[in-house]
Amino acid sequence: MKKYQIINLIIFTMILTSCYVPPKTPNVKKYSIRFPKENKDSSKFVVFDKPPIRTKAVAPVYPDSAKSEGIQGEVWVQAEILLSGDVGAVEILQSLQSGKGGLDEAAIKCVKQWKYKPALNKDGKPEAVWVKFPIRFTLNN
Repeated sequence: MKKYQIINLIIFTMILTSCYVPPKTPNVKKYSIRFPKENKDSSKFVVFDKPPIRTKAVAPVYPDSAKSEGIQGEVWVQAEILLSGDVGAVEILQSLQSGKGGLDEAAIKCVKQWKYKPALNKDGKPEAVWVKFPIRFTLNN
């Protein structure tokens, strides 16, 4: 009788494990990191002696749709600072409101207008670098 029970237990276990459906993973937004073409003017990771200094900042335009929905917070961006001090590529690292007319788009538009004194290497020569920072959207009553 015990042998019969063991066989039933094995069969029951096999049936349960074959019917197992893993739980659904949450809907997570994924962002791809664009690695720029290898050239002298752009690189993801560069050793520098002095960081870039922002010389011109433009405030983001708060989209009306986000205002009316009461959305506020931070959009984390990663921006490429070129040898010229202009902002090259801008990537969203942490989204707040994606899509056309959203806060992510507003953050990118404002950062693209910024100007920098480029980073300098140990020889005092400008280097193209990537920087990460938040763009804050706050509703003022």
